[in-house]
Amino acid sequence: MRNDCDSAPADETTEAFDAVPMSADEYVAMAHTLPRDATALDYATFYPRALGAFFARLSAAFGWRYVTFVVLVYGLNQGLGESFTFFAVQYLLSDRRPAGLELSPARYAAVDSFANIPWQMKAIYGMVSDLVPIRGLHRAPYIAGAALVGTAAFGALALVRAGTAGTHAIAALLFCANLSMASPDVMIDASMAARTSAHAHAAPDLQALAWGSLSVCSLLGSLVKGRLLATRGTRALLATGVGTSAMLLAPAWLGWLGERRRDDGDRAPCCGRAAREAARAVCSDPARASVLKLSVGVCVLSFATGGLSMGTDSATAIWAGGACVTAFVCAAILHFERAVSMTLAKASVYIFLSGALQPSTPVMFFWYRESAASCTAEGEASWRAAPPPVPRAGGLGARLFADVHNEHARPCFDPEFLGWMSVVGYASFALGTMLYHRSFTRWSYRRIWQGTQCAFVLLNLLDYVWVSRWNLALGVPDTAFMLGEEVLAPVFSRLSAMPMFILAARLCPPGIEGTLFALTMGLSNFGGKMGSVLAIGLLDALGGVDAPTFTNLRLLVVIRALTRALPLLLIPFLVPTGSPSDIDLVAEPGGGAVAPDGVAKLRAAAGKGGSSASAHGAAESADGVAAGGATAAVGRTMV
Repeated sequence: MRNDCDSAPADETTEAFDAVPMSADEYVAMAHTLPRDATALDYATFYPRALGAFFARLSAAFGWRYVTFVVLVYGLNQGLGESFTFFAVQYLLSDRRPAGLELSPARYAAVDSFANIPWQMKAIYGMVSDLVPIRGLHRAPYIAGAALVGTAAFGALALVRAGTAGTHAIAALLFCANLSMASPDVMIDASMAARTSAHAHAAPDLQALAWGSLSVCSLLGSLVKGRLLATRGTRALLATGVGTSAMLLAPAWLGWLGERRRDDGDRAPCCGRAAREAARAVCSDPARASVLKLSVGVCVLSFATGGLSMGTDSATAIWAGGACVTAFVCAAILHFERAVSMTLAKASVYIFLSGALQPSTPVMFFWYRESAASCTAEGEASWRAAPPPVPRAGGLGARLFADVHNEHARPCFDPEFLGWMSVVGYASFALGTMLYHRSFTRWSYRRIWQGTQCAFVLLNLLDYVWVSRWNLALGVPDTAFMLGEEVLAPVFSRLSAMPMFILAARLCPPGIEGTLFALTMGLSNFGGKMGSVLAIGLLDALGGVDAPTFTNLRLLVVIRALTRALPLLLIPFLVPTGSPSDIDLVAEPGGGAVAPDGVAKLRAAAGKGGSSASAHGAAESADGVAAGGATAAVGRTMV
């Protein structure tokens, strides 16, 4: 599944829109403030009136149609759509047939890796929309196309029973569904960057609108998704995607984005004179050409990895192919991004490898979720009666890694409980953001990541306590134990993700900052998916670690926890010195030029990107920050 969040706007070399003239003083004057002789009624109505004034001044500056469009994209399509979709997909892939695909954890990871390719291609969306206008427009037609794809994909997912459709068909539909959520984010980000350049005084409010819409709708979705899935099933949740996608169609075609049509004298629907000129401009600039080549290469490798995962059941072939792709991506990053900055290239390699080196599987979700294999009387009798596995080691090793969890009842968390856990996760996520801004911005990048990676190691070792069922011996019920973990995991995820966004924004040079930022976030997502590929090989080596007995689960948890320490070895060599509060970063010897301090637009994008990444990452991993962070029980899907 998040990091997800995950992008900054595409480069604003082609964006044209109808600006609304408004001075900074006029804009500020529209804010609601308390009168000097404020009454109790003034205090009681302050926040509703301030919210109304907030929307009023944004509408005055950008137009009410554009403001509504931002809410539709970030609030409904991303916030609500992603919240429902990622939650439903967990059950769609793991439920028994015919309601689900009944996949093993390894096959689940393979399908999920393919379905989430669109989140790794975000730089491509921006570059294609920049280079190839459709009937003179660079953004709106692409949003409308994504909405059409999403409406069709979600409609098919809601109507077709997974067990009869087949794994490949469901994976293709999930790919299209993710495409419909990932690409509009890039387009609307690009338009926001252009408007904040014209109305710099309104930039914080416009970013707050995106943040707020995404957060509020995600939270509302989390409140009801568990109950809806428990009572109506996965297809009901997926059916909501039809509405969240279709609601973008009419506004996109009616021009609510406010784009000004460019007339380049070419009547062709696309690939006109403007496209040719833009392509020549990109190719003539060595830095932009390098970024374009790397973006295309990452896209091709994403498809190759996803295709290999779907095309074979051989875990050895998938793992070996993934290892080759990981090495090739690192070499490509260093080769192409050094034309921009060696410091940036090293940081990008770290961001990619921090996910690729950490195996991520859905085994824990299979273990703690409510299922017929684990929680019915017949299912429990089956796995309790299974003969214990032969220990891989004797003595202390047998005591540490024997599957003692099969001697106790499984947690059996129902969908409604897991849905409520995601609400707790959002609160913890906000706590992590607050802690970062209050206490960690002056810490060095290296110190922050060293601290959070150590915390992830300890946090993941808590799962060893859980699967060993020591919490029951201590009198701590499973619900309370998981609640404690879900409070901590999003906090550390946010503390680790925020510096990544800031560092990526700081190191992106002017002129290509949007595309390069989106590429960096795509590499983060790609790294997380390569971690899933690594996990497929690990599961095969451990014998599957599948239901109903989950043989070698404790050993898997220990290995997974120890791999969280691997990024610590990379930090001294790949992460630059400096802290998020520094105006400039000092390049390492031979590191090349770094971005100047004029990155206000990217700082805002980094903030919004962190929110977007968290929404996507919520379906990926609370245990690994590679996909951009996670929230609550949904994030617990991936071990």
